[in-house]
Amino acid sequence: MFNYQSQDQGYLILSISASDGTEYGAYSIDFQSEKGDFGRVNYFQNNIFYKSEREFDDKDSNGVIKVETMKPGRYEIVNWSVSKANEDVSWSARENFSIPFEIKSNKVTYIGEYQAHKTEATNLLGMTVQSFAVFTINDESERDINFAKNNNLIPTVSIIKNVPEKNAFYIK
Repeated sequence: MFNYQSQDQGYLILSISASDGTEYGAYSIDFQSEKGDFGRVNYFQNNIFYKSEREFDDKDSNGVIKVETMKPGRYEIVNWSVSKANEDVSWSARENFSIPFEIKSNKVTYIGEYQAHKTEATNLLGMTVQSFAVFTINDESERDINFAKNNNLIPTVSIIKNVPEKNAFYIK
């Protein structure tokens, strides 16, 4: 699905981040094409084996900016997940969902920042522990597109902003 190389390729830009104080091992965004092909984009924040190089790290969040070349067509985000660092524990949406977007030939499509926020719960011993995550979708197009341009990751072509309405998605 990703790393498509052809004269008609399009570009996808998104970022994956963790809000201040949110620390998991990995964050994943799952994609599917209209033909059923599957793809995944990851941010490895505190993974024992691998860490992603952060493109931004400030007082509010840290994360990565992803630029992928793709075949023109219709796609959708269908799920996401988080996993705890150095533990065999992960969460994802119970059922797939659909956040559609389209990749057009020789154009850049920006679909937003997908930011994880930790939640806490009380365990049987009365201790507060980190629980599942909530994702929000934000428009950080100025930061993300400028990063892609300044690092020569996208050509000088039209940019299509396709950021879904601000919303929170719970992972349990």
